[in-house]
Amino acid sequence: MLEELNFDWMYMDLAMGQYAGIDLPQILVNDKNHAKKVLMSYGFDYEDFIVQEEVWRIYFQAIAFLRTQLLDEGEQFPEDFLHRNSQNDILKLLVDLNHHADGDRRKWICAILRIMHVISHLDKDIRVENFQGAREQIFSLFDESLQKDGEKFFLQDARSKRKVEILRYIKKERKDRNSSIIKLLAKPKTIAHDIYDRLGVRFVVSRPYDCFQLLQIFLERGILSPMNINPFRSINSIWSYEQFKEKVKKTSHDLNRGSITVTEARGIANNMKQDDFIKKSEFQKNTKSSPWYSSLQSKFWTAMKLEIKKQGLSEDQIRQIPVILREEKKYYFPYEMQILDLNSYTESIGGKSRHDDYKIKQRTMARNRVLRDLVL
Repeated sequence: MLEELNFDWMYMDLAMGQYAGIDLPQILVNDKNHAKKVLMSYGFDYEDFIVQEEVWRIYFQAIAFLRTQLLDEGEQFPEDFLHRNSQNDILKLLVDLNHHADGDRRKWICAILRIMHVISHLDKDIRVENFQGAREQIFSLFDESLQKDGEKFFLQDARSKRKVEILRYIKKERKDRNSSIIKLLAKPKTIAHDIYDRLGVRFVVSRPYDCFQLLQIFLERGILSPMNINPFRSINSIWSYEQFKEKVKKTSHDLNRGSITVTEARGIANNMKQDDFIKKSEFQKNTKSSPWYSSLQSKFWTAMKLEIKKQGLSEDQIRQIPVILREEKKYYFPYEMQILDLNSYTESIGGKSRHDDYKIKQRTMARNRVLRDLVL
């Protein structure tokens, strides 16, 4: 064959964004030395005994996750994989993918390696290690900005006098590890940094219009930095944004011309409803969300301090540490903010868009992706 026409289309498709790495039908590994290079790309030097132990830990964690989270009742996992031996060594598994394994063994190896891939990404995410500090800093942004009146919160912009009552202020403390694995396996692009909702806040307001008002105040007051929004991860499942913007601008224009009074303009804003706009199904982004669930979801980054751990060190010991390591380091930690009206919130905890239903959909997608060659 002409060498210029010789392409490895499987890897080329991956490099060109046709699918994600864990969706590869196989990994082209020729021998154990080649397998070691594959492991090195994950940061695993398999010549190191400690690294070998780490890989075995990930291996058995992947199996435990597969058995407890993905297999249905009555489905059996092969006992041969439950033992630590040369047949289940990671180098052997990688080589078997391309060579000697029989059909079923090869399919189970693929399933295990898909989960190991995700776990290794999660383990190497610096945000996990520094979660507690990020939690305190992010929540303080909102704790210090909200005013409280009895059991309710409100947010007001002193300059514009705009004020929104917040019926509920909910802090998302931490995403469960299994939930993170499920989410990454269910998503088309499996990268740990794609998880933005390890930390998050949720605000419940009275009306859909107040969702947009609250977001505006957060931006006006500088509580949220517009430059640190990830616009491509924003989701609006309330109203068509373009039609909403057009309606607000027209109302403002009519008010300025004197065509309507302040009371009439306020009435138009306060009484906006879904029927005024296109159907939600035409602009809703999240395919796993219920069509009855309406919210604004935005993803933000905020800079976090990453300091060297100095506990138990004397001043002399600290001075021996290179200056560049003693300097205060910072990194960006992502978090999610949701704003929804009371009806949607009520629906989300007890109606057609219950969180349990959402999780079931995610679990089904993850299961289909990992076990597609075995049980489908």
